[in-house]
Amino acid sequence: MTLSNIDVARRFGEDGATTGASLHMFIDGDTVYSYGHHFPIARRFHLGPAPCYLFNSNGYSATTAQHKGRVRCKLRGRVIRIPGCNPELAGVQALDVQNQILEATKKRDRAKLEHKKTFWSETILELQQQLDWLTMLDRQNKTEASK
Repeated sequence: MTLSNIDVARRFGEDGATTGASLHMFIDGDTVYSYGHHFPIARRFHLGPAPCYLFNSNGYSATTAQHKGRVRCKLRGRVIRIPGCNPELAGVQALDVQNQILEATKKRDRAKLEHKKTFWSETILELQQQLDWLTMLDRQNKTEASK
């Protein structure tokens, strides 16, 4: 039975399914794809008790953007945006997030209005959490590579 795109997204994000397919989206293990293995939308992994997700920050087409939106709405747990859902890029992505934290800190420090300072402070906290997860994932990758 062919599922709808929404059902594939729900099964992957909410139910933790490892199989399921619509005409243009499918789940293969811990990854959900748009149109084929060439475009992973999200990859599930575990760094603790709750699932975490690598979410593809790359774009591809208008339809794939819709697929990404459907999946993103259904994910439960920590979501880390990373190019291509590639866990091997966690270290590189961590450097990018560090730069984003520096820029956000500068903007917070220059802000005159209290609501802008609050916005940038909250952004920094979110980025720091993402950096922590990326650092753990990078450490896990290095440990597995050394085995």
